[in-house]
Amino acid sequence: MITEKGIIDMADAKAETWLAVHYPEISNWEVNHAGFFYRNYTDDLKSCEAEQQTVRTSRNGIFDVLPERMFFSDSELRFLENYSFSKKLEKIYEERDLIKSFFMPFDSMLFNASLRVEKTTNMVLEHKIADFLLMYFDYNILEEESPFVQELAPLIIHASRIRGDLLLIARLLSNLLNCKVEHRLLSSNDLLFVIHKQGLDRRRYDEFTNQLKPLFDFVQYWFLSMDTICTYKVKDKAQVFVLEEKQPLVLDYNTQI
Repeated sequence: MITEKGIIDMADAKAETWLAVHYPEISNWEVNHAGFFYRNYTDDLKSCEAEQQTVRTSRNGIFDVLPERMFFSDSELRFLENYSFSKKLEKIYEERDLIKSFFMPFDSMLFNASLRVEKTTNMVLEHKIADFLLMYFDYNILEEESPFVQELAPLIIHASRIRGDLLLIARLLSNLLNCKVEHRLLSSNDLLFVIHKQGLDRRRYDEFTNQLKPLFDFVQYWFLSMDTICTYKVKDKAQVFVLEEKQPLVLDYNTQI
């Protein structure tokens, strides 16, 4: 997503939106709501364990929106001047956690229902975007084979705002490829993108480099001026220049002198 100021990080999105994008195959999560006042302002999604299918959020659950008197009496909560303050507080926290664990299945049920709505909305929007791109830009995203291009293609709608903004394009590519991407102007119309991808062997380096070609062809066609010559290189400048079998050197990738 982009705004007038640029990229909106996925951390700014609600938990269901982030999960629908990153784990579309998982439909049932066990959710633990930490509460709005857990720690000042924090992102909605605090943690996610895909293998255990558990999620922790910073929003209120059922327990947090119910009156405290349903679970604790006035006398239990009125102990600020009591000498056993710490022990009493610890006991109340233990009881609170037990009550919250009771409500957790209900919180999870409501969260998963909201997640299903999010996925359905995404599916509808995907078809709408595909129809829109085909009708107004003569671009059929359904025929696109590159997964990188599939993710970037909806931004064709904003091409007039993205075109020529090299910093924004580099940020888009960094988010898309999940690694640092830099741009360098070699001349007035020669543009080089450097993709900092670490830990690739010869086979994976060749595969990744080939996978990038349709992506940068797409970037050049839609987001750069017609006279710009766009090239790219994959680099690993973090590896120490040492000959070893575990991480062999690849020419023009991790060979630094």
